Amino acid sequence: MKKNNKFDFPINFVKENLIFNNKACYAGFKLNGFEYSSCNNSEKIRILDSLTELIKEIPSEAQILLIPRAVDCERSIRPMINKIQEDDPLKEVSTILAEKTIEILEERAEDRYIFNPVTEENEFIAGDKTLEYDTYIFISLLKGDDKDFISKGGEIFEYMIKSPKKALNEFLGISQKTISERDFRIYKKKFTEFLEIQSMRFDIRPLRKSEIDSLSARVTKRGHQSADELVRWSDNCLEVEQDDEKVIIPLRNAYKNRVTGLIEQGDKILKIQNDGFTSYQTFLAINNIPSMEFPGVEYIKLIQDMNIGAEICIHIKKFSAEE
Repeated sequence: MKKNNKFDFPINFVKENLIFNNKACYAGFKLNGFEYSSCNNSEKIRILDSLTELIKEIPSEAQILLIPRAVDCERSIRPMINKIQEDDPLKEVSTILAEKTIEILEERAEDRYIFNPVTEENEFIAGDKTLEYDTYIFISLLKGDDKDFISKGGEIFEYMIKSPKKALNEFLGISQKTISERDFRIYKKKFTEFLEIQSMRFDIRPLRKSEIDSLSARVTKRGHQSADELVRWSDNCLEVEQDDEKVIIPLRNAYKNRVTGLIEQGDKILKIQNDGFTSYQTFLAINNIPSMEFPGVEYIKLIQDMNIGAEICIHIKKFSAEE
């Protein structure tokens, strides 16, 4: 990857649902209940209002991931077949009908190529898949404002006595590329506070490390079925005692080296060459929160409807009035 901010890999280390890099710490969560198509009007309005409040309370920046997931008709229908009573007079007919339904749906879902006699080329026809979306959110956690650095009194004073260089670097915003137990406790407290508030509005839970690993691995594979493969990476770090405190030292490029793909930059597009396929990713700048009027123009639903099967990553960043 090129050595500039656009291509710096955003992950140095993951612990529980916290992601650390050289500049910040992010907390990852999964949101449930965003399947608008199965909601009535009042439920849609409630979700939309909750989403508006969520965006307002993001500390500085966040990313929302919308990942399409094809509904497995075999997994959905087979349990219903198994529930048919043995003495049910319609068991045989119902079983045949259900089996045929599975067969037809699976056939429709297959991608295929059809020869076009006009262009004399094979044209790709995407399968008619039923999709659901998994929704994830990653928020940037702030340790506190500059004034908090002074107002915490005894705790900060003790920290400066034990680790004066690290404390000063934190105050000046200089990364040390290490993660202390104190850092982890502070960030964990921050994400717990965020989770408690949002749990009153959403069905939300912290991500597991294995889920974050799998989401990281799919970054260069978006749009291809291999992106759905689950991975579990071991912790590539050193743990040492420093100033009577446990400190984690992430191994350099440990996460970056696990992600494959050759990145080529185009005009508002990334072309990522993988083994046997290419992932195309494009970008759209939105200068403010899109209109959230109801009904019909909820922007997450609109994006889902317009981009069938596309994986979507929405970046949100707050700016001050001066900026």
